[in-house]
Amino acid sequence: MGSIVAVWDAIVETLRVMGADSIKEGRPYGLRAYASYCRSLGLGIRKGACEEPLTAGIAAGLDRRGYRATPEQPYPMSGRSDLVVDLGDSELVWIECKTAYREHLARSKADPRYDYNYNGDNCRDPGRGRNSRVAGVSDIGGKDIPKLLTLRPSEAKFIGVLLLGFDRERVPLTNRELYDLLPSCLNEWTPAHGGAAGISWPDSYPVRAQGGFRERVWFWYRPVGNSIGNP
Repeated sequence: MGSIVAVWDAIVETLRVMGADSIKEGRPYGLRAYASYCRSLGLGIRKGACEEPLTAGIAAGLDRRGYRATPEQPYPMSGRSDLVVDLGDSELVWIECKTAYREHLARSKADPRYDYNYNGDNCRDPGRGRNSRVAGVSDIGGKDIPKLLTLRPSEAKFIGVLLLGFDRERVPLTNRELYDLLPSCLNEWTPAHGGAAGISWPDSYPVRAQGGFRERVWFWYRPVGNSIGNP
């Protein structure tokens, strides 16, 4: 039987491979623009979808590593989970995934192949709108954790929250900025990522990496049936 820590390690490995795959043959995508990469392959990704291609990619990568993983799994009550992973012996971990962009890439028509300036020039702060990091991270406490807490021990062994962040060294997503948006109940969950800053590595696309762009990840989890963690 797999363990929740082993699943976390497999997620990190999968994310690194996804980033590497999306820059092959000089393509400029990386995890930051993974949805655009999927669209370039003609995968039928709906316009504006950002997190769904990432969770689908994670599920496929986990499958290759021996974990049966299902994106968009319906909850027993209502709604859908971003990702459900089978640990074996019918023990499941249900995961909600979110992204947090400190800056968005600027649109550009300089290269007719691409809609964005993937080199990272002229980035913009998304502010507090519907597609901003504020809205996305706030949904963890407002929408995601309440859904996860509807699960019973007969339906899940663990619940988890996976957060992918995108920033750069000179324009960081700071701990204060992030944790002011996260629900305080996560203080009672186990942070598989270790310290508050999570784990990070240079952007998959070398041009952006040279400019200090980073890919970051956090993962909190807890067993189902535990009384702690109510938002």
